[in-house]
Amino acid sequence: MEAVSEKVETTVTEIISRSLRIDVGKIVAQARLFVDLDAESLDLLDIRYEIENKFGIKISDNEITESVGRNLTQKEIGELLQSKE
Repeated sequence: MEAVSEKVETTVTEIISRSLRIDVGKIVAQARLFVDLDAESLDLLDIRYEIENKFGIKISDNEITESVGRNLTQKEIGELLQSKE
């Protein structure tokens, strides 16, 4: 997969930071949302909503539910987003 652009990475990090109410510095590419950042399922829906609005894309329910089963990372969110551009 193509590397995530710096702009996409920064925007995703800011969205995660706001949604989880944590410092941007705690969010690194390999930080797992549910394990490392203590996200909950509702947080993921908030992150999804913010990303869809910011980038004007749709993320399907299937894409979200598949990601919950894995240890979803900030980097994977960026890759998903970039694949839709």
